[in-house]
Order: sequence, then structure tokens, then C-alpha cells
Amino acid sequence: MDLKKARRWYENLLFPFCGCLALLMITQLMLFGYLAVVVAVAMCVIDFKFWRCPKCGRHLGRVKKRMYCHACGQELDT
Repeated sequence: MDLKKARRWYENLLFPFCGCLALLMITQLMLFGYLAVVVAVAMCVIDFKFWRCPKCGRHLGRVKKRMYCHACGQELDT
């Protein structure tokens, strides 16, 4: 998965995560809490597995709109 696709997946999962949390607070149904946990785990997997520099392989950090790798200086196409 390239960086553009990983960022797109991450951002597309953010809305369902927030929606599940909001529905959990409104309805008090634990089903929405479990769904929020599943979505959060998916977001973590995307972040730790795919949000890496294509040149050196190091994690790019928390900023999703990074323009270069902080470790090797490689320009990123995000």
C-alpha cells in the first residue's frame, strides 16, 4: 500500500470511529463501543504498518501531511 492510499484509508476510518463513539454516548449500547475499538485497531494497523518511508522504512510519525522523511530526507508523495 502506498502512502496516499494509507492516508486515505486512515482518514476514511476516522469518521466511522467518531460516529461509533457518538452513538455509544447517545444510545449507551456497547455494540458501538466494540465497533469503535475495531475501527481504532484498524487505524493503528494502518499507521504502524503502512505509514513508513519508502526509502529507509522508518515510521513517519504522527503528522499525516508530512512532505519529507525526518530520518533520511526523502521527499514523500502524500
